[in-house]
Amino acid sequence: MNKKEVKTRAQLLTEIDELKKKVDDLEASALDQNRTMSQLLDAIHYGISLIDQNGKVVFLNKKLKEIFDIKDINDINHSCLKKMHNCFYAGTRTPYPISKIPVFKVLNGEQKAFIDDVELHNNGKIVPLEISAQAINSTSGKRKQVICIYQDITERKRTRKAARESEDKFRRLVDNSLLGIYITQDHLIKFCNQKFADIFGYKTPDELIGYHFKNLVAARNWAGVEKEVRLRASGIKETSRYEFSGIRNDNTNFDAEMLGNRIIYYGKPAFQGTLLDITDRKKAETERQLLEDQLHQLQKMEAIGTLAGGIAHDFNNILSAIIGYTELALFEIPGMDETRQKLGQVLAAADRARDMVKQILTFSRKGEKVRKPVLLNEIVNEALRLVRSTLPTTIEIKSNISEKLNPVMANPTQIHQVIMNICTNAGHAMRDDGGVLEITLSELEPDCQLNERLDLQPGCYQVLVFKDNGSGIPNEITNRIFEPYFTTKKGEGTGMGLAVVHGIIKNHGGGITVQSQPGKGSTFCVYLPVAMGEKVPDMIQMDNIPGGKERLLYVDDEAHLAEMGKQMLAMLGYRVDSRTSSIEALEAFRSSPDKFSLVITDQTMPNMTGIQFARELKKIRKDIPIILCTGFSESVNEENFKNQGIDAFVMKPIIRKEIAKVIRDVIENK
Repeated sequence: MNKKEVKTRAQLLTEIDELKKKVDDLEASALDQNRTMSQLLDAIHYGISLIDQNGKVVFLNKKLKEIFDIKDINDINHSCLKKMHNCFYAGTRTPYPISKIPVFKVLNGEQKAFIDDVELHNNGKIVPLEISAQAINSTSGKRKQVICIYQDITERKRTRKAARESEDKFRRLVDNSLLGIYITQDHLIKFCNQKFADIFGYKTPDELIGYHFKNLVAARNWAGVEKEVRLRASGIKETSRYEFSGIRNDNTNFDAEMLGNRIIYYGKPAFQGTLLDITDRKKAETERQLLEDQLHQLQKMEAIGTLAGGIAHDFNNILSAIIGYTELALFEIPGMDETRQKLGQVLAAADRARDMVKQILTFSRKGEKVRKPVLLNEIVNEALRLVRSTLPTTIEIKSNISEKLNPVMANPTQIHQVIMNICTNAGHAMRDDGGVLEITLSELEPDCQLNERLDLQPGCYQVLVFKDNGSGIPNEITNRIFEPYFTTKKGEGTGMGLAVVHGIIKNHGGGITVQSQPGKGSTFCVYLPVAMGEKVPDMIQMDNIPGGKERLLYVDDEAHLAEMGKQMLAMLGYRVDSRTSSIEALEAFRSSPDKFSLVITDQTMPNMTGIQFARELKKIRKDIPIILCTGFSESVNEENFKNQGIDAFVMKPIIRKEIAKVIRDVIENK
């Protein structure tokens, strides 16, 4: 062997050593890469495995070992792989077919496979998994390995469950809400709850999806609703609350209140909000307003009554002097003297003034609604005298009042109010062009049809008819004229007149009807039940004026009335002591209580009222008869004077023949 050949061998050995080193380096590098890759795969939160074409597990990362509770990869062969996957169950807790598990589907020829939800039952633990598998092929297309990824979806399922529960909870809240909830886009309904459907009269929300909101709003309100939508769309208003009239599925209307704001719905501007049926609330607000108006009206009427009472008291005192001194003068003037005739006219005028004050008090005063047998024709005739003075002369009043009628059980003040209200309305209807107001009173027995219509009890009724030829009542509002505060007298009427009339008549067990033609006039018929078997108290007969010789004490704080009373009673034969002070009168009575047979006293006096004066008299002498006179008093009237210890009650102005009759009745009854 020559030297050159030996060198070549040495070089070859060197090269072999170098190659071995490179191989070692490559192996070390590969091991490092494998180690790095293994560490990287172990850091992933998914379970990863590599399986060769024979079904042998080549690699398992740390997460997969935890999922399957595997200690050593060498324990797993093809049969163990199948056994390991026999622990999979479907959501129904039934075993999952092994042939459908992704790793086996790919081993059997599929390129890739996937399961989105399967349960692993292992050592008492249940782990929900998402599994995917895919073939890894060589450059020649030959299958080399299968990679499998197992993702623990426990948290995802928990999140989904929580989201589903939250959605269900809010869905229940929305569906069971007392408010209608909606979402609209371009005026089209995209979502609504059951309450929203119920409010509009639909069975399910699905019936309204895609429905144009304009179809749910009354035509007169749509412009306002659309304006609110534009204001929110432009950002001028973030939220808005407004009311409108809604249209139900059956075409009936209701009052609605809507609250809404702007949102983004599936990437486009939209509006969400709530809807509330406020029909009942609006009705309650209207009723509350009516009650407040009624209270104000009652307070106003009470103030008018108080004012009328004060005026009446003073005016009756004036009339007392006029009537009293006129009667005294007439008593002193003999025969048919011309002066006597003139004084008779004065007395007649004073009597008319007296009746007018009485009617004003009857109409305006508060009083107990006591009903008693009355002759309706007398109340009508009395009321018509006042009506005549309140209506213009361009309106003619014609009356046909039957005189021979049975009594009715009624409150005279309230019936007087009914007549005045109806006549006032008739006068208003004829005030521009004049006309004729006809009033008739008769008695009849309504037929069954009318009884049923007006809810009347069978029997005999008196019918009071008011007929005018005024402007009439439009047909569309005829059925509303008896509603409280409904009026066509803009700026004039209170709307209480006919409502009060209706209430009074119904409370008396009667009924009222109306017939009207625009331009031709109206006819009101009032039905009041006859009080069969009841008797009206006899009127006082004044043909003979009774007198006497007893001693009387007459008390009035106004000197001219005290003097007039003294002279009037003296003309009847009585011996009269008069006083202008209740204190002085009490002392006079205290000094000689048995001297007087009767005391006549005014009610309104300084220091001591007539009632207080009477109580003091009774303390001194219990059986002393007392007559109380007043122009007007809230505390004492014809209905309650006996409860105050008074024997008789006389309204001023005092008429000689009336006071004479009362004096004799009291003394003789005692």
